[in-house]
Amino acid sequence: LTLSAAVPQTHIYRNDGKFFHKYEGDITIIHSTRNSKNYIVIDDGMHTTEIPLQKINRIEVTDIDIPRLHINTPSRPNLKQVEDKENYLNANISVEGNGYADDLEQTSVMVKGRGNSTWWMAKRPMRLKFEKKTSIAGFKKAKSYVLLANYIDPTSMRNAIAMKMAQLLGIQWANHMMPVNVTFNGNDLGIFMLTEKVGINGASLDIDETRGMLFELSNEYDEKYKFYSSVYNLPVMVKDPDLDEIAAEHPELGTPNAIFSKWRDDYNNAEKSLRAGNADAAFDLDSFADFILLYDICRNGETGHPKSFYIHKENLDAGTLYKAGPVWDFDVAFNIVVPYNGGMVPSSATEPNWYNALLSTLFQNSKVKARYRAQLKRFADELLPQLLDYFDELEPLIRSSVKMNGLIWLGGDNYGWTMSLNSFDHENNAAKLRTWIVDRVNYLKKQYNIQ
Repeated sequence: LTLSAAVPQTHIYRNDGKFFHKYEGDITIIHSTRNSKNYIVIDDGMHTTEIPLQKINRIEVTDIDIPRLHINTPSRPNLKQVEDKENYLNANISVEGNGYADDLEQTSVMVKGRGNSTWWMAKRPMRLKFEKKTSIAGFKKAKSYVLLANYIDPTSMRNAIAMKMAQLLGIQWANHMMPVNVTFNGNDLGIFMLTEKVGINGASLDIDETRGMLFELSNEYDEKYKFYSSVYNLPVMVKDPDLDEIAAEHPELGTPNAIFSKWRDDYNNAEKSLRAGNADAAFDLDSFADFILLYDICRNGETGHPKSFYIHKENLDAGTLYKAGPVWDFDVAFNIVVPYNGGMVPSSATEPNWYNALLSTLFQNSKVKARYRAQLKRFADELLPQLLDYFDELEPLIRSSVKMNGLIWLGGDNYGWTMSLNSFDHENNAAKLRTWIVDRVNYLKKQYNIQ
């Protein structure tokens, strides 16, 4: 077999379910007969693999595949993956676009781990930080990027589907997701999602960091500047900007604690306005209605704890409102497996979602309810078909990489609140997710009497 392409991609699917072969670049495949048995022999220039012919289901050869990121740490060449999420490690990175994105020549970068509960899982997420703004795989130039490991998502699609849904709904500052294969010091780590780091910057939340604020409501409660809100007792943390840096660069704004106090008081006053029945004096109701709908469709309960729940405000001027978002963290969503009767079952598509006191109170507002219903009808009638088209484009694109991921990471880890499932049977896992999304939308339509 021969193929003329810049970066040929060969995927060999087998009948026995034990293996899957993925090749990037030129290979040679020949037929061989031995002892009256037929084989194919694959030579990639470094290794030779022999497969009995009857064990081959099909061979797909294309000229496009998801990009591959090569990350190397010269000072720690034997490191298999990141081991530290507090301290950066000097590294270099290059990107093979594989016909899907632009290549990137070897470039200096720093890498460390990231995440909260996901950090303690076998396959670790990463953060990349460049010295200057750099574009990877077509992303808007930025200094910082995130590689999501999606270890508890056997489809590796949940975050991408949720962000596409947010974009279709018109939610501001929804991240972009690029599936990539990652090789770390020559060690294949499987498929990740490359995305922007959430924060006040041009690639994520594009507001003035000297005037605006990004709060994260999370019971991790691990940032330097933080408080529990006065009305709903929610854990509120300053995610961005870095108040110490802002105060040093702009002394006219006051000390870090002075800036923090102003924003803490402003947020507490917003909650007081909500409690007094004046929600629209403090909160952008449309943005919160859309936010609630997105998390409802995805059944993302992170807003209940809360965890990874972001809200922002552009400045402290009178009349400026708090807005929901950026939206984030959807691997613990959709049909994630959850404990039930001593075992684990997929999260139901026909159960209500869980919200914290702030969102629950906002959802009682008549304007929020009206916006929610209108957007749900629009989503069901117009946007769901577009989302499913995107789903059907993404699934075959990443199929071979997700299958390889399942051979690298066997899964089966039980965390009590969920467990990791092996991703090798990608076609079946993706079909279940697709069906769940349709069932979820139909359930919500029925709940809110949307025709």
